[in-house]
Amino acid sequence: MSKQNKTDKKKLNPIIWFIFAVIVPLVVIITITLVILSMAGVNVMDWTKDKLAHIPGAATLVSGNENEKPQVDTNKIRSQVSQKEKEIKELNQQVDDLKTINNRLEQKIVKLEKNTSNPSLEEDSEGLNMIETMSQSFKDMDRQQAALILTDLEKDTAVSLLKELSNKVRGEILGEMDPAKAAELTQKLISDNP
Repeated sequence: MSKQNKTDKKKLNPIIWFIFAVIVPLVVIITITLVILSMAGVNVMDWTKDKLAHIPGAATLVSGNENEKPQVDTNKIRSQVSQKEKEIKELNQQVDDLKTINNRLEQKIVKLEKNTSNPSLEEDSEGLNMIETMSQSFKDMDRQQAALILTDLEKDTAVSLLKELSNKVRGEILGEMDPAKAAELTQKLISDNP
């Protein structure tokens, strides 16, 4: 029996020797390396999971931990969202500015085309705009003063201004004029509007 114990001890000795000579120092070295890397700022667990996911047998061990939710830095995400929103507003503003510039250029093109085809049209439209503007002035003016001004104007200009006024204002201004001049302008108004 003692011989059998000696042979069992001899068989156990190489196994114990392997554990203490190879495995224990390897575990100690790996532990020290992990501690040093963690202190250096390396996320060892994520790196390990990533590397183990590529190993066929170990991939099943790592995939079981996918149920854990990753921690999200909400402040960082909010700042990124607000930055993107600012960029979107700036880009929208640029689009609006470009649309405005485009519209102005299109209007200039239309005006230039009209000028080349019929230069008198622009003069006529500017004249009409001026008559509309002046008629607005006559609406707010004292009726007696407006009547004096219209009396001194050319007939066609006075009639053009009177056409733009409302019936009430036109009647008050004609009522303040010399009857002969008022009748002359009224006759011209009637003959211009068949």
